[in-house]
Amino acid sequence: MSYYPDGAQERVLSERGAQKYCDLMHMMSYDARGKHSTWEFGVESVQKGLAKLPAANLTMGLPFYSRSVKTGDWKAYEELVKTFPKKLKKKTDQIGEHYFNGVKMTIKKTKYAMAQGLGGVMIWEVGQDVHPTHKLSLLAAIS
Repeated sequence: MSYYPDGAQERVLSERGAQKYCDLMHMMSYDARGKHSTWEFGVESVQKGLAKLPAANLTMGLPFYSRSVKTGDWKAYEELVKTFPKKLKKKTDQIGEHYFNGVKMTIKKTKYAMAQGLGGVMIWEVGQDVHPTHKLSLLAAIS
């Protein structure tokens, strides 16, 4: 089950005992305004989840797309890699108005989720990545 990590959702899920019925609860730790999936928003999402729900039932959401910081429009990560092959590096999280989680941020968030004892990470959406053998693959960065 997916949910938006705003504090209220975690409270409702906890009060209703969702952890008894859901193996995993996926924090949509992306789609915030502006830079939609920052490190800070990810950490805040995890902390809100851990305050009310068992760590093993939680996953941290990782976006495989960008959002325009101006309009909110999205582009698949694969499209960014193809459009900006010389500008996009493993440490890049923004190109122009497009904010996303690059390889280094994806690794950092995955390690954080594991260190917090979460059930793992959740990807939205794997079809938006480049081939796993590509040096900029986000899926490969998770493993």
